Amino acid sequence: MNYSIEEVSKDFTAGRLNTTALDSVSLAVDSGTHVAVLGSSGAGKTTLFRLLNATLRPSRGCVRVDGHDFGAMSGAELRGARRRIGTIYQQHNLVPTLTSLQNTLCGCLGRWSLVQTMGSIVNPGKADVLQAMNALELVGLADKRNARADELSGGQQQRLAIARVLMQKPEVILADEPIASLDPALAEEIISLLIRVGSESKATLIVSVHRVELALEHFPRVIGLGSGKMRFDLPPNMVRNDLLQDLYGNHSPGGRRVQDEDRFQREFGCSR
Repeated sequence: MNYSIEEVSKDFTAGRLNTTALDSVSLAVDSGTHVAVLGSSGAGKTTLFRLLNATLRPSRGCVRVDGHDFGAMSGAELRGARRRIGTIYQQHNLVPTLTSLQNTLCGCLGRWSLVQTMGSIVNPGKADVLQAMNALELVGLADKRNARADELSGGQQQRLAIARVLMQKPEVILADEPIASLDPALAEEIISLLIRVGSESKATLIVSVHRVELALEHFPRVIGLGSGKMRFDLPPNMVRNDLLQDLYGNHSPGGRRVQDEDRFQREFGCSR
C-alpha cells in the first residue's frame, strides 16, 4: 500500500480561533517500508496519522493511497480502504471486561456485519479463534487468552492492541505514540515487536516515536515534524543534533530544557 501526500494542510476551528495543525506537508511512503516520525507535542503527528487512516480529510492538498485520492472516495470505498489500515494508539482502546482472545477478535469488526459481531464475540468460529491465537502467540500473550484486558500490565495491553490490529491483516500499520506510557525496557520491546510484525507481514509501518534513540536505531527512514511543517526526511545516519535541537527547540521529548550539546545527547540518548 503506497501513500502519496501532496501539499497537505489541515486546519481546525474552535469559535474564532483557527489553528493549522499541518501546513503544506508532502511525502511519499512506498509499500512495505518502515518510517519513524519524530516531533514534540503539538507538532501535528496525530493529525498526520488521522489523515493517513482516512478518519480526517485535509483542508487543502490530497492524500492518495495506491494512486487513489481519499477525498474522492465514496463512503463504501473509504470503509474498504480503512479495513486495509490498522492503527495502534497511545491509549489502547481495549474493552476492559473482555478477555485477551475476545479483544483480539475485535480486530475483525471492520469486516463483520452487526449480526456476525454479536455472535462471533460470544461464540467465534474456529478459523477466527485460530487466527486470533496466532496473533496472541506472535505478541507473546497466548497464555493470557482468558485473562481480562484490565488484568494485564501496561506492556501486555499494548501487545494486545497489536494483536487486535493483526486480526485485520492490514497492509499498513500506523502506531501513534505506542510507547509513550512505557518504561525504557518495555518501549524497546514494543518497537522491536512492531518492526518484527511489519517485516513478517510485509506491511507498511509508520510509527510516531517520542524517544529519538529508538527511531535512529530501528528505522531506515526518520521524518521530523515541527509546528505542522516537515523539518526533515532522512536516513538515521544523517539526523544530526542540530536538526533535533531545531525540531524540539532545545527541549527533550520529556519536556526538560537542554542547555548544552553534551547534555542534549544524554537527554535524547543519541550521539549523532
